[in-house]
Amino acid sequence: MGLNHRLLLITGIILIIALTASCSPFTSHDKTEIIKPVFEKKKAPKPKMAYGIHIDTLTVIRGKVRKNQFFANILLKYGVNYKVIEYLARHTRDTFDVRDMRRGHEYAVICTKDSARTPLYFIYEKSPANYIRYRLFDTVSAELGQKP
Repeated sequence: MGLNHRLLLITGIILIIALTASCSPFTSHDKTEIIKPVFEKKKAPKPKMAYGIHIDTLTVIRGKVRKNQFFANILLKYGVNYKVIEYLARHTRDTFDVRDMRRGHEYAVICTKDSARTPLYFIYEKSPANYIRYRLFDTVSAELGQKP
């Protein structure tokens, strides 16, 4: 082997070593930053509220009292037991007398979101700011409320 071949071989080996060393992860020639992932706390979405009730998992059916439509007519349409209707009409007069329901006033029936659509609440809007919320399950009751 001639001197030129040895010199060329040694130069090639040095070049390979230099390239390998420069690509090594242990030697860094540039200033790179290690980026740490930032985890933001996701805020829980505000629950949807209507008439003081969380309605995220419920169905709200709205309507208006029509001419010659009564408390019992509306609730029977949604499958409320007549005994419950009669109890509410008789025992919640101190909160609101259902005979004072007027045509054109809005109401809402809040039901379960399943296929049975069991009515849980009946809301009658006495005025644009005030409403009566009737609870139709467990301990049936009525209470006055105000819109925010």
